[in-house]
Amino acid sequence: MAGRPDKVTRTVLPNGLRVLAVRHDRLPTFSLALSFESGSRCDGPAKSGLASLVAGILLEGAESGGGAGPAARIESSGAALDVAVGYETCVLSLTGLAGGFTSAVEALGEVVRSPRFGSRQLEWARRKQLAEIADEDDDPFLSLRREFLDLVYGDDPRGRPTSGRPESVKELRLEDAAAFHGRRFGPSRAVLAVSGDLQPEDVEEAALKTFGDWQPAEASLSQGVPSGAGVAGVRFVRMERNQTHIIVGGPGLARTDGAYYAASVMDVVLGDSAGFGCRLGRRLRESDGLAYVVESDTTSSAGRDPGVSWTYTATSPAHADRALDAVLEEIDRLRAEPPSEQEVAHAVTYLIGRRRLDGETNEARAHRLVCLERFGLGLDLDERYESIMRGICVSDVAEAADRLLAPTHRSVAVAGPRPPTRFP
Repeated sequence: MAGRPDKVTRTVLPNGLRVLAVRHDRLPTFSLALSFESGSRCDGPAKSGLASLVAGILLEGAESGGGAGPAARIESSGAALDVAVGYETCVLSLTGLAGGFTSAVEALGEVVRSPRFGSRQLEWARRKQLAEIADEDDDPFLSLRREFLDLVYGDDPRGRPTSGRPESVKELRLEDAAAFHGRRFGPSRAVLAVSGDLQPEDVEEAALKTFGDWQPAEASLSQGVPSGAGVAGVRFVRMERNQTHIIVGGPGLARTDGAYYAASVMDVVLGDSAGFGCRLGRRLRESDGLAYVVESDTTSSAGRDPGVSWTYTATSPAHADRALDAVLEEIDRLRAEPPSEQEVAHAVTYLIGRRRLDGETNEARAHRLVCLERFGLGLDLDERYESIMRGICVSDVAEAADRLLAPTHRSVAVAGPRPPTRFP
């Protein structure tokens, strides 16, 4: 039926590259995501920020050469290139007109297989990265989140900022970037996913032509494996702002953890929902009038490694103590008073609807396919998702809360003009 996605096709090229394609002909467009296991997890403690620097060099190299550069050729085909680095992956994305797909993929192949690694590209990428770090330093939420991760995980890879630290980024050299690319960018651990108005066989043909003779890099996922065990602590960051920002949380869970779906329901009950329906919203916004921004998140950082579980709010400095107390009380109350069947049913319905809406675009579908493949979740998860969620009961959510919200490894990070008068 026109306008609806077809079934996903999956092909593995002889060099190990996994190619996923789904046809969606509502518009004559496509989105592509090419994911490598080359995020900040692989930096190493002495080279914090290296993965981000390599991504910046790739992008700058693509833009070199004027009209002859791959970025210009991608643009002339009606597409746009983006590069994003996270904790576990570096993802190159293309979005454009279906008619320009083949030429855009060919140019993308040049970007990742034969990048321009030169002094100009290195210094451009370094300056941009240092500017981004400075921007993060000036953003209360981003800087506090960075401090929170360091507090929870310390020297483990999860505790290091993805963008790196200025002192480390300034010391990175061209040979560091080239060696990282040679080890971490290759087809054997890569996933290429495409959604759009394209026949799956055309996607496979373009992938084979562009990447089929690419030799696998000798990459391993063993470098910098986190222990997964956080430590409890408190930290205050002085920032002269009009609000006090508070994060409470600790170690989370991996994407393949059996408690993942129940934890997502727990999040909605506690603070991850629109409007004022969650417990934190009712307490801090409606009842006490302490904050407008309040949320919780246990699942979005879940990957191969455990992520973090955290609750965030911002309030006036005069109300910091009351807001912190309220957050801690609501977290503990969720463990002591499990959600009602009505709360669970509401959360499940909300998550089902949100997943449907989140998957409406080609870009979202391509990136979702990458995740399904990376974590072995099954390419038919969208078809099974509702039944999985409808099977979650109160006891499942209570078990997730008891495990993830326990005070044993709970950390509290606060940023503002002055610390709360008491830390837990």
